[in-house]
Amino acid sequence: MKQTLSVLSEGATQTARPRTLALLYFCCALIAISLLTLIVPPFENSDEFNHFSREDQILSGTLIARRTGSPPQSGGVVDLGINRLDAIYGVIRGHPEMKVTPDMAARGAAIRMGERGFQPFSNTTIYSPLLYIPGAAGLAAARLMHVNVARALELSRFTNGLTCIVLASLAIALAGGGAAFLTVVLSLPMTLSLFASVSQDGLIICAAALATCGLLRALNTAGSSLRAGWQTPAALFAALTLMSLGRPAYAPLLLAPLLLATTATRRRLMWFCAASVGLIGLWSVIVRAFVLVPLWAASSPGRQLSNLLHHPLLLPRLVIAAFSDHQGMEGLPFRDEMTGVLGWLDTPLPGWFYDFALVALAGTLIIAAQPRGATPVTPFRRVGNAILPAGAVALIFLLEYLTFTPVGEAFIVGVQGRYFLPLLPFLLLPLWRQQYVPPQTVRTAITCLVPFWLVIASVTCLHTVLVRYYVT
Repeated sequence: MKQTLSVLSEGATQTARPRTLALLYFCCALIAISLLTLIVPPFENSDEFNHFSREDQILSGTLIARRTGSPPQSGGVVDLGINRLDAIYGVIRGHPEMKVTPDMAARGAAIRMGERGFQPFSNTTIYSPLLYIPGAAGLAAARLMHVNVARALELSRFTNGLTCIVLASLAIALAGGGAAFLTVVLSLPMTLSLFASVSQDGLIICAAALATCGLLRALNTAGSSLRAGWQTPAALFAALTLMSLGRPAYAPLLLAPLLLATTATRRRLMWFCAASVGLIGLWSVIVRAFVLVPLWAASSPGRQLSNLLHHPLLLPRLVIAAFSDHQGMEGLPFRDEMTGVLGWLDTPLPGWFYDFALVALAGTLIIAAQPRGATPVTPFRRVGNAILPAGAVALIFLLEYLTFTPVGEAFIVGVQGRYFLPLLPFLLLPLWRQQYVPPQTVRTAITCLVPFWLVIASVTCLHTVLVRYYVT
């Protein structure tokens, strides 16, 4: 009996190691993403046809879109087959009762690549080319193989997804005590869905996970990891910069390394931070000069800001509305959208899974707390590490209020739960090296349940997609 318990204990310890979790994650995520790239119908991820158009534009050498037409819109010369393929499958969008038919598949397969013309895709022209590189590589391979547009999309999805799971696995391997929590975050159905699309969101999530690992390492070493050489701070700020280029609301996180700076490193880190801010600012100026920033009808950033300044009591009403009756784009709770409301927010997961995911996130976050050690985290750093993600959340709401919400409304339009996914890894920072730490047996036991989570999350995601699009 003792020998059996000893073997089980050793097996549990092996499973709890970050590298083991990273390997398990890679294998499971590779299977899930490979299948998702094939079974999700063309452009049935949010804004995927616009992201694919942006990829095609970048691959053709046009890094900056152009503003044209009346009313003005932004876009570029892209493969016209993209729009034609979307016209075939777009009829099922927002209609869960409609399924993919053999006729759709046959007509979609007949659309070849080659004919080009101007197409508008204003909501993705504002994004930096850097986050589209993996998907563009897949599209380049598709061009060389002369496949149809649907196969080109699948190749682009796969190269983007493969890049994401490699980076995600690396983050898990480097996360130390936070490996279990990162594994759960990076295997949420919403995360897997974004990885298996041509959206930039997948790489933003991976950049957030890797940046968190760099910050955790700095906390473990009392900032000394940022002092030895320039490679570590450069990689850290590169990840944070990519996040902000993809969504400017994440810019407050650029200050996170400065919280960990010592007297010897503060000056150098400030130079890195200034370079990141300069790069983000330069891209913003380019977008403002050449590209139309998309606004919803009846919205005006200038008038909205003026109204907010003249009616400051509107602010608490907005805060209440943000987390109550007016939540996601379809009125769904942000928690559900962040966990996984797939497709064009028309493919929810089974109701039980949302509670299950919340328990998995909470459990793995609690066991991520590490002993205080010889160099405990100061209250200033702990509070700062909590304020910065909160500031990013506030900025997400503010930007959506200015650009998507009709002037004067007491609620906020346009915020989606997936916007908060890149902020989840940063929840590890305030809990690092605290006084209360769960017993090692509890931490090992919960970590050993993570492989079961991986299987359940992947199977639930795939089953939901199959039922939504194919099962009558």
